[in-house]
Amino acid sequence: MSAPNPVYPDSTLFLTRRTHDGSFRFTPTEEILNIFKYLAIHYAQRDGIALTTLVLMSNHYHATGDDPLG
Repeated sequence: MSAPNPVYPDSTLFLTRRTHDGSFRFTPTEEILNIFKYLAIHYAQRDGIALTTLVLMSNHYHATGDDPLG
């Protein structure tokens, strides 16, 4: 396992999560997309991250955001 990437104030974060066994698979229906967006926005607000991009795929997602506090 590698060390986490450093986070600097006012830097753009590139976030992704992929499962090794494909267990994140689902059909991206409107309901699933809304739940995922709600959770992403909730945790971004909680941690002070400004989300700029959110892409949801069948076995992983990609997101970018800014962390003003680092």
